[in-house]
Amino acid sequence: MSGLIEEAGLKHIPLKTRFDAVKRCSPRHALVAVGALASYWVSYHLWGHPRPYFAPLATVIVLGVSVGTQIRRAAQLVIGIGLGLIVADGVVQVVGTGPWQLTLIIFLAMSVAVFAGGDALAVRQAAGAAVLVSLVAIPGDPIGITRFEDGLTGAAIAFILALFISPVDPIELATATSEQIHTRLAGTLRAVATALADKDADGASAAIRIALSAEADAEEKRQALITAEDAVRFTLVHRRQRKKVEALITSARQGMRAEQDAVALARAARRPIELEDSVPAAMPKGIRAMASAAEDIAISLHDGVGRSDAQERVLGAAATSSEALEETTSLSVSLLVGQMRLVANDLLRASGMESKESRHRVRDAVD
Repeated sequence: MSGLIEEAGLKHIPLKTRFDAVKRCSPRHALVAVGALASYWVSYHLWGHPRPYFAPLATVIVLGVSVGTQIRRAAQLVIGIGLGLIVADGVVQVVGTGPWQLTLIIFLAMSVAVFAGGDALAVRQAAGAAVLVSLVAIPGDPIGITRFEDGLTGAAIAFILALFISPVDPIELATATSEQIHTRLAGTLRAVATALADKDADGASAAIRIALSAEADAEEKRQALITAEDAVRFTLVHRRQRKKVEALITSARQGMRAEQDAVALARAARRPIELEDSVPAAMPKGIRAMASAAEDIAISLHDGVGRSDAQERVLGAAATSSEALEETTSLSVSLLVGQMRLVANDLLRASGMESKESRHRVRDAVD
């Protein structure tokens, strides 16, 4: 068991990180639990179904995903459960129940779901519904109507809750994600600058690892941004925040592009060190200035204060690093200058500047 935990990467997660994860997920878990209770109550008390297990099950499945995918997931859920119920009830009426009947029912239910165009979720739910119908009969309901009604009820309640109640604060989520991206970018840039200034090949390799580690959780950051985007798009209570959230998401995504450029910058920094090429002092100085500018942009995300100053610092950092070309035009230094200009353009975009203007401003700054 301990080997499995270690293989899954769970062994060395700090206790505080575990509690923080629980705290972060608690609002969503509470919404799912309350939704399951509501769907069970409606099916049991209003529809009069004696064992409405499909209602809370449907609610849990639909609410257990990001906001924007709930509409499609609800549809696939209903398709899967409906087909599973119809196939299972029909087969049970003909051949009865038992081990080999269960095998036949599952095969037919999944096949029918695929034939109907259902996705993986619909196919799984068709199989699950077929299993439950085969093993747990509901007296007086031979055609499975109440089970289908329960599925519809659970999906409908989940959709209503997702539409009017969101446990996600899209501004907080988008801001935190963007700040994390820009802060880690600053750390990468400082590591590159230190390696160049010290002519440290091991330091350059460490900078590459730092840059790659920032990219390692890229998918997690993308999902966080999608969740924030979906929250303002599909949840009525957050509609008025849409413009601000979209600006924060754009900033974060441009910051992620800057992270990719920082990886290339870190790799380019190792080349002159290994070749013992001369790197003018202006290069590490400009990279450090760019790191500070990235942090300034992260700070300005809250209320926009200091954004213009941060943009000027980005341009100043790009200009400083370009001064290295006045001392040498070696290929290795030219590559560093080019990557710095890309980072500068991405950070200007992250600060809210339009693409055409950012390119123009960078060209003017380095000429």
